[in-house]
Amino acid sequence: MKSILLSVISFLLVMNVCGKNDVDMRTYLKK
Repeated sequence: MKSILLSVISFLLVMNVCGKNDVDMRTYLKK
């Protein structure tokens, strides 16, 4: 359980760093 939680948190951190713009986030989610 903890490993999954850590992976989710790290994923969110990466998305925050890489997807500063909402447009980039929406484009990534559409893929």
